[in-house]
Amino acid sequence: MRNEEFKLFNIETLSKYDKFTSMFNTENVSVKNVLPNHLISRYEDDLNEAESLLKQADKQNYINVFCSNRKINSRLFSAKIDALAYRAFLEIEKNEAIRKNLKSFKAYNGFCNKVSYNLTGTSTGRLIVKKGSPNILTLPNRCRKIFESRWSSNGMLLSIDFKNLEPRLIRKILNQKVEGDIYEEILNKIEFKKEIDRSLIKRATISVLYGKMTPIEGLSKDRSDVILQKTKEYFNIDSILSIAENSNGEEYRKNYFGRPLKNIDELKQNKIINNFIQSSAVDISLMYFNELIDKINIELSKPVFAIHDALVIDVHKDYIEELKNVIRSGYENKKLGNFPIDMTNFTTGDKLID
Repeated sequence: MRNEEFKLFNIETLSKYDKFTSMFNTENVSVKNVLPNHLISRYEDDLNEAESLLKQADKQNYINVFCSNRKINSRLFSAKIDALAYRAFLEIEKNEAIRKNLKSFKAYNGFCNKVSYNLTGTSTGRLIVKKGSPNILTLPNRCRKIFESRWSSNGMLLSIDFKNLEPRLIRKILNQKVEGDIYEEILNKIEFKKEIDRSLIKRATISVLYGKMTPIEGLSKDRSDVILQKTKEYFNIDSILSIAENSNGEEYRKNYFGRPLKNIDELKQNKIINNFIQSSAVDISLMYFNELIDKINIELSKPVFAIHDALVIDVHKDYIEELKNVIRSGYENKKLGNFPIDMTNFTTGDKLID
């Protein structure tokens, strides 16, 4: 597992030993257990060198965050499959990519394989599933009916997710207040607010944070420019860019918590901001998920999936109200303060917390 940490910081000292473990179909093989005896001493020297390089590179102690977040893989349970719904979806689905995805959820004794995530497979840490794992991240929402509670009609799959995580995160990193609904706050800064709705502000936010300042479809250029400018001012884009693109003279930029971002040659401002915020949001999400799992009654609530900024939990009906009370307090991060959390029905999307 230590190899993941070295990989994060581009430390290749031990890569020459990969050939000794690659033949095993598991990540838990100790290199020392498969090395020829005459190489063990050399390996130990190389390991000490890699540890020293890691300590020098990780000035923000990000490895502590990473190792804590990585625990999510050991804390999830298998999801129950509704056999009739599963067969029906396979039968009617014409898209071969979706059919292949559905097949990854094939049930054994009523449950699919446990989902497992690769936390180092993307440059930002955005979750992807490991090879051979059911791919919940790309399963269309309409296919969620293949799942059922392990408690049948006495349970429900619930999605516990952040409200406007990435936009909210920008404001908090810049020590700016977020009183309530971010999109409503921006809307209230626009003179002609009564003539537009919240959805336009949401589109403007996505455009400003992750795209280009192109006119908003359905509005005149003048009004579009006003909304985009107000949105840019609200998020103080120049300030967040200054933080996101700063490498402090190192070979890589980092996210808010110190995770290396392999984008030092990237020049496009929207991509630099996107990488920084997306990566920081991944860490915030996993911090909360692991903390939440510590709090809940694991006998009556089984976490089954992490879907970016949402944790899906199979909950017994007798525990739903108590879980709501836990969720209502939000997530209190030591550095950034409180993040509000939503609870919805995983299958239908219906909100369960006002």
